[in-house]
Amino acid sequence: MQHLVAPEHRQMTDKVKSYIANHLKEPLNLEDLAAISGLSTSYFARQYKATTGRTPMEDLRLLRLEEARRLLVKTPLPLYEIATQVGIPDVYYLSRLLKEQFGISARKLRSTGHEYDKTEGSSE
Repeated sequence: MQHLVAPEHRQMTDKVKSYIANHLKEPLNLEDLAAISGLSTSYFARQYKATTGRTPMEDLRLLRLEEARRLLVKTPLPLYEIATQVGIPDVYYLSRLLKEQFGISARKLRSTGHEYDKTEGSSE
């Protein structure tokens, strides 16, 4: 059964996601994100998960990985520079997360990225 989401909760999650997107490089924690929402940390975490199906920190990691993937595919930047740009300064950790999330290594993602990008919902 799908839960009905109150518009104010959707607005709150959109506001937090926008903040994350604009501050990917920065170290962010649950308390930072709750402060953006104006809610207590525990209430924010519950409402966020109820609205999105993911915890705020899962979304933070997912947004960072999506940006890392985009940079790998669209730019010649080395992985260590991409890592710092997305707020995951440990290159090996970023590489492992990319493999877990997308099922493909960073190197292979870069070399086959355009084909992979099309299979991810692009309507070309």
